[in-house]
Amino acid sequence: MRRRLILVVVAVALVLFVAHQLSGPPSREEQAYRLEKRLRCPTCQGISVADSPSPIARTIRRMIDSELNAGRDPQAIEADLVATYGDWILLEPPNRGLGLIVWWLPPLAMLIGLVLVGRRVWCWADDGQQEEA
Repeated sequence: MRRRLILVVVAVALVLFVAHQLSGPPSREEQAYRLEKRLRCPTCQGISVADSPSPIARTIRRMIDSELNAGRDPQAIEADLVATYGDWILLEPPNRGLGLIVWWLPPLAMLIGLVLVGRRVWCWADDGQQEEA
């Protein structure tokens, strides 16, 4: 039974891998949409350029489309927008500098909290055993 399950998992993983390889590179529209979803609208509160109805978001979408049609790389377009607006335009903070702290602080706080709760439970269990003795 376990061997059959492993074979099924490996077969599914292989099919997914091959399907992904055969899908080819993303279309220009898909590249534009992915980039627009990563960028914050400069005039909206936390809304991506792709989802914003504002005039500046429409301008950025048109600029992204024209740049992609001219053959520019999405990473280069994003770098230009970051140079213009700063890291603020990225919906996800970068994995460097202060952004690195933003990414690591929540898991670190969770780990510290779990350790403190674990210690407290361990101490309560020890206190209970000492009272019984």
